[in-house]
Amino acid sequence: MTPAYRARFDAEMTRTLGQSPYGHGSKPEHPREKDRRLATVADAFVRYYVSEPPVLVVTTVNITHLG
Repeated sequence: MTPAYRARFDAEMTRTLGQSPYGHGSKPEHPREKDRRLATVADAFVRYYVSEPPVLVVTTVNITHLG
């Protein structure tokens, strides 16, 4: 990623999935696993996992830039 795109991507991840990991048009990667998810953020497909409370952690596993 270029530095400019990385800054944009990080800001969008914080604004969207960082605030609502089950929102932003994300969907489960598999119907029986709600915590393994797919979303599009800043023109990239993102595959990520969400840990359960008490500590919410979003771990990005794969980023595919579309542009």
